[in-house]
Amino acid sequence: MPRYLLAALPEIHAVLMDFIDFGGEYAWGGKVNPISRREPHGVNMDCSGATRWIMYHASEGKLDLPDGSTAQREHCERMGFEKVSYSKAIQDNTGAVFLCFAWNLRAKERHVWIVRMRASWESWSGNGPGVRSPKSLWHRLHCRACYRIA
Repeated sequence: MPRYLLAALPEIHAVLMDFIDFGGEYAWGGKVNPISRREPHGVNMDCSGATRWIMYHASEGKLDLPDGSTAQREHCERMGFEKVSYSKAIQDNTGAVFLCFAWNLRAKERHVWIVRMRASWESWSGNGPGVRSPKSLWHRLHCRACYRIA
Protein backbone atom coordinates (compact mmCIF):
# COMPACT_ATOMS: atom_id res chain seq x y z
CA MET A 1 0.00 0.00 0.00
CA PRO A 2 1.43 3.43 -0.89
CA ARG A 3 2.64 5.20 2.24
CA TYR A 4 1.29 8.61 1.24
CA LEU A 5 -2.29 7.47 1.75
CA LEU A 6 -1.69 6.56 5.38
CA ALA A 7 -1.13 10.26 6.13
CA ALA A 8 -4.53 11.06 4.56
CA LEU A 9 -6.55 9.39 7.30
CA PRO A 10 -6.81 12.50 9.50
CA GLU A 11 -8.06 14.54 6.52
CA ILE A 12 -10.62 12.06 5.23
CA HIS A 13 -13.18 12.85 7.93
CA ALA A 14 -13.25 16.55 6.97
CA VAL A 15 -13.47 15.68 3.27
CA LEU A 16 -16.38 13.29 3.87
CA MET A 17 -18.23 15.92 5.90
CA ASP A 18 -17.80 18.39 3.01
CA PHE A 19 -19.05 15.72 0.62
CA ILE A 20 -22.42 15.28 2.33
CA ASP A 21 -22.92 19.07 2.35
CA PHE A 22 -22.60 19.43 -1.46
CA GLY A 23 -26.28 19.90 -2.17
CA GLY A 24 -25.90 18.63 -5.74
CA GLU A 25 -27.79 15.82 -7.42
CA TYR A 26 -26.75 12.63 -9.16
CA ALA A 27 -25.85 13.20 -12.81
CA TRP A 28 -24.42 10.44 -14.96
CA GLY A 29 -21.03 11.65 -16.18
CA GLY A 30 -21.00 14.51 -13.65
CA LYS A 31 -17.56 15.52 -12.37
CA VAL A 32 -16.01 18.31 -10.32
CA ASN A 33 -13.95 20.35 -12.74
CA PRO A 34 -11.23 21.11 -11.95
CA ILE A 35 -10.72 18.24 -9.50
CA SER A 36 -8.66 20.56 -7.29
CA ARG A 37 -11.77 22.64 -6.52
CA ARG A 38 -12.20 22.10 -2.75
CA GLU A 39 -15.75 23.38 -2.28
CA PRO A 40 -17.91 22.23 -5.21
CA HIS A 41 -21.26 22.99 -3.57
CA GLY A 42 -24.19 22.36 -5.88
CA VAL A 43 -22.15 20.36 -8.42
CA ASN A 44 -24.03 17.39 -9.84
CA MET A 45 -21.85 14.28 -9.98
CA ASP A 46 -21.97 10.56 -10.60
CA CYS A 47 -20.51 7.83 -8.41
CA SER A 48 -17.02 7.82 -9.93
CA GLY A 49 -16.87 11.62 -9.90
CA ALA A 50 -17.70 11.60 -6.19
CA THR A 51 -15.13 8.90 -5.42
CA ARG A 52 -12.48 10.69 -7.44
CA TRP A 53 -13.12 14.01 -5.65
CA ILE A 54 -13.08 12.44 -2.17
CA MET A 55 -9.89 10.46 -2.70
CA TYR A 56 -8.09 13.38 -4.39
CA HIS A 57 -8.74 15.71 -1.45
CA ALA A 58 -8.31 13.09 1.29
CA SER A 59 -4.85 12.29 -0.13
CA GLU A 60 -4.00 15.99 -0.51
CA GLY A 61 -3.83 15.59 -4.30
CA LYS A 62 -1.59 12.51 -4.30
CA LEU A 63 -4.26 10.05 -5.48
CA ASP A 64 -5.95 11.27 -8.64
CA LEU A 65 -8.18 8.40 -9.74
CA PRO A 66 -9.21 8.18 -13.38
CA ASP A 67 -12.78 8.93 -14.47
CA GLY A 68 -15.22 6.03 -14.56
CA SER A 69 -15.79 3.19 -12.12
CA THR A 70 -14.24 0.56 -14.40
CA ALA A 71 -11.06 2.62 -14.83
CA GLN A 72 -10.96 3.22 -11.06
CA ARG A 73 -11.21 -0.53 -10.33
CA GLU A 74 -8.44 -1.26 -12.83
CA HIS A 75 -6.33 1.49 -11.20
CA CYS A 76 -6.75 -0.15 -7.77
CA GLU A 77 -5.54 -3.44 -9.23
CA ARG A 78 -2.52 -1.81 -10.93
CA MET A 79 -1.60 0.03 -7.73
CA GLY A 80 -1.65 -3.26 -5.83
CA PHE A 81 -4.20 -2.20 -3.23
CA GLU A 82 -5.25 -5.08 -0.99
CA LYS A 83 -8.41 -6.79 -2.22
CA VAL A 84 -10.74 -7.69 0.66
CA SER A 85 -14.18 -9.20 1.05
CA TYR A 86 -17.11 -6.83 1.23
CA SER A 87 -18.13 -8.29 4.60
CA LYS A 88 -14.69 -7.36 6.00
CA ALA A 89 -15.00 -3.80 4.68
CA ILE A 90 -18.46 -3.16 6.15
CA GLN A 91 -17.50 -4.58 9.55
CA ASP A 92 -14.28 -2.58 9.85
CA ASN A 93 -14.29 0.12 12.54
CA THR A 94 -10.61 1.08 12.47
CA GLY A 95 -10.98 4.07 10.14
CA ALA A 96 -9.69 2.16 7.12
CA VAL A 97 -10.94 3.36 3.72
CA PHE A 98 -12.28 0.91 1.13
CA LEU A 99 -13.26 1.44 -2.52
CA CYS A 100 -16.03 -0.95 -3.50
CA PHE A 101 -17.24 -1.78 -7.00
CA ALA A 102 -20.35 -3.32 -8.51
CA TRP A 103 -20.97 -4.20 -12.11
CA ASN A 104 -23.44 -6.11 -14.23
CA LEU A 105 -22.04 -6.55 -17.72
CA ARG A 106 -25.34 -7.65 -19.23
CA ALA A 107 -27.18 -4.57 -17.97
CA LYS A 108 -24.11 -2.33 -18.40
CA GLU A 109 -24.55 -1.07 -14.83
CA ARG A 110 -21.50 0.00 -12.86
CA HIS A 111 -21.12 1.65 -9.48
CA VAL A 112 -18.33 2.64 -7.09
CA TRP A 113 -18.59 3.77 -3.48
CA ILE A 114 -16.41 4.32 -0.42
CA VAL A 115 -16.87 2.38 2.81
CA ARG A 116 -15.44 3.81 6.01
CA MET A 117 -16.49 3.27 9.63
CA ARG A 118 -19.50 1.15 8.64
CA ALA A 119 -20.96 3.81 6.35
CA SER A 120 -21.21 4.05 2.57
CA TRP A 121 -20.21 7.39 1.02
CA GLU A 122 -21.45 7.66 -2.56
CA SER A 123 -23.43 9.51 -5.18
CA TRP A 124 -26.39 7.50 -6.43
CA SER A 125 -29.36 7.89 -8.74
CA GLY A 126 -32.35 9.59 -7.15
CA ASN A 127 -30.24 11.07 -4.35
CA GLY A 128 -26.86 12.50 -5.30
CA PRO A 129 -23.96 12.78 -2.84
CA GLY A 130 -24.70 11.26 0.54
CA VAL A 131 -24.11 8.59 3.12
CA ARG A 132 -26.12 5.44 3.75
CA SER A 133 -25.79 1.99 5.23
CA PRO A 134 -23.41 -0.27 3.30
CA LYS A 135 -25.38 -3.28 4.53
CA SER A 136 -28.27 -2.85 2.11
CA LEU A 137 -29.32 -5.88 0.13
CA TRP A 138 -28.31 -4.13 -3.11
CA HIS A 139 -24.78 -3.43 -1.88
CA ARG A 140 -24.28 -6.94 -0.50
CA LEU A 141 -25.61 -8.65 -3.65
CA HIS A 142 -23.83 -6.49 -6.22
CA CYS A 143 -20.38 -5.76 -4.78
CA ARG A 144 -17.88 -7.59 -7.00
CA ALA A 145 -14.58 -6.11 -5.74
CA CYS A 146 -13.44 -4.16 -2.71
CA TYR A 147 -9.98 -2.67 -2.09
CA ARG A 148 -8.40 -1.28 1.08
CA ILE A 149 -7.02 2.12 0.12
CA ALA A 150 -5.84 3.39 3.51
